[in-house]
Amino acid sequence: MVSKSRILANLGKAVDSATTGHFLAKGVDSNGIFETILYTDLVGTPTTLDSALTSQLIDSSYVQLRQTASGGGIDSAAVTTLIDSSYVAARSSSGSSGFLRYEYDTTANGTTFQDSDKTGQVLSYTENYILVYYNGILMAETDYTATNGSSVVFSSGVDSGGIVSITKFSAASSGGGGGGFTCVGDRAIVCPGYDDNVNRTIGIDYFDITTPGNASDFGDLSASITTYHTSTLSNGSRGVFGGGNNRLATMDYITISTTGNAQDFGDLVSTGQNLGGISHATRGLWSGIDPRANDIQYITIATTGNSIDFGDLTVARYSGGAGMDATYGVLGGGSDGDAKGSQNMDYVTILTAGNATDFGDLTMYRQNVSGASSATRTLFAAGYGGSPEGYWNIIEYITTATPGNATDFGDLTQTTSGPGGTSNGTRAVFAGGDAGGGSGNYATNVISYVTIASPGNATDFGDLTYDRNAGSACSGAAS
Repeated sequence: MVSKSRILANLGKAVDSATTGHFLAKGVDSNGIFETILYTDLVGTPTTLDSALTSQLIDSSYVQLRQTASGGGIDSAAVTTLIDSSYVAARSSSGSSGFLRYEYDTTANGTTFQDSDKTGQVLSYTENYILVYYNGILMAETDYTATNGSSVVFSSGVDSGGIVSITKFSAASSGGGGGGFTCVGDRAIVCPGYDDNVNRTIGIDYFDITTPGNASDFGDLSASITTYHTSTLSNGSRGVFGGGNNRLATMDYITISTTGNAQDFGDLVSTGQNLGGISHATRGLWSGIDPRANDIQYITIATTGNSIDFGDLTVARYSGGAGMDATYGVLGGGSDGDAKGSQNMDYVTILTAGNATDFGDLTMYRQNVSGASSATRTLFAAGYGGSPEGYWNIIEYITTATPGNATDFGDLTQTTSGPGGTSNGTRAVFAGGDAGGGSGNYATNVISYVTIASPGNATDFGDLTYDRNAGSACSGAAS
């Protein structure tokens, strides 16, 4: 007992609170007393603490002993002084998780949650890409309306003193590639066509994809593109129109959120009409040119100028439908010299210039096909299959990142050839086209729509401002 007391006394003498960089160890040659050693003398000195070592130092028992005496658990204010949002942000990866949470305090009978939340974040979302919670309970989609991207409206009023949380998330991207799938939006832009066998038009239409109804006048193409068979693409904010009947080399552009007439963008490196337009956040591709060719060319959408050669299709053709995800562009069908059209689908990596690769086949031979895409799926709709097949009302789909043959999706509201097709990433719309009426007034003004994730027949959406055939379409942000 005396010897143990002596050891403890020696321990007290060995501990110096002012000493740093030292550890206590039981001395080998010091008759069992503790002595100090330098940290740097330790064998296998670690440079950092890993998570396993940290959990040995700070475990649940350690935390439990340091709870506040009031019984409310650990004080969140004390925690945030140690680990605040700036600390977390500084240690976050450069890539976004794709999730963002908005939180609103409720008042009696309140129904609408919009604008700035409790932290000053302004609510903004893509339709069908949010989760809504009331006091921690996930709400059914039938309990609220969330279609305009800027507000959530409950079907009935809430109580005061509660919390509404809205978590938005991004549409999944199917691959790498810069920019992500941001080349679509809720405003559809429909390029001019012609309203019968004679009258070429220059009027551009627009409408809100989320709300069925009729289109409105947007403005006009420049005088140099008083034509049809013009193709369209966008980066989500700018729409570009390329080519046209008589094999024009002209490109025009608009700002999608601002109605008005188009302006000159530049010239195509290969003149033509019926180009398949592939949109991307930064780059637009024109593919499949009349007269029949295998040319692919590209532009940087945000920068006016002439197009640049990209590569070649596997088969020379025109009048194909185009679709894309964040990485790949796919051209399906078209006129390849066979009266029935082509079943072929090609694909390219949008940000890497080069020749196209075979993707698979459509279910039917056809030309004058229309394409529309979500972040993962591309639809090909309508078309003309020659005689005796005639005009098609079929819609088929592919998974854009996975080469293979197309699968039946459903039917359009009418048989048609060459409608303008586009989407907001969730809903696809097909506008106008040749309804197969023969000579005279055969163009149609009908707009139909489908939900891209749910195979089935199309539903009537509304009407264009006038009948038009051989148009095209794109989409982007309304503001």
